[in-house]
Amino acid sequence: MPDAHRKQRWWYILAPMLVGLALALALAVLVVRAPASTVAQGAALLVACGAGVLLLLGLPVLAGLIWAVWAWPRAYRAVPRYTARVARAQARWAQRVQALSDRVAQWVIAPRVRWAQGRALLQRLKPRRARRS
Repeated sequence: MPDAHRKQRWWYILAPMLVGLALALALAVLVVRAPASTVAQGAALLVACGAGVLLLLGLPVLAGLIWAVWAWPRAYRAVPRYTARVARAQARWAQRVQALSDRVAQWVIAPRVRWAQGRALLQRLKPRRARRS
C-alpha cells in the first residue's frame, strides 16, 4: 500500500504542479523574448514579473501541501489511538454536561415546587366557606 501511495503522490500531485510551473516559466520567457515595441516589452516584462511574484507566493502553500501528503500516512496510523481518546473525552464531557443540566434544572424547578406545595398547604388550612353555608 505505501508504494501505491507514493505513486499517487507523484502522478496526482507533484507531476501536475511541476508541469504547471514549467509551463508558467516557459510562457514568461516567451513573453519577455517576443519581438515588440519598447512599451509592449515593458508591459510583458511587468506581467512576467507579476507572474513570478505570484509563483513565489504560492511556493509556501505548495510546500505545505507536499508536507501534508508526505505526513498523511504517519498521521493516518495515529488516528485509531486518538479516536479512542476523543471518544473517552467526549463521554466525560457528556456526563459533566448532563450533571450540570440536572443541577440547573433542580435549581430552577425547586422553588416552583416549594411554591406549589406552600399554596396547596394554604388551601388546606383555609377554612372553606362552602362548609359554613
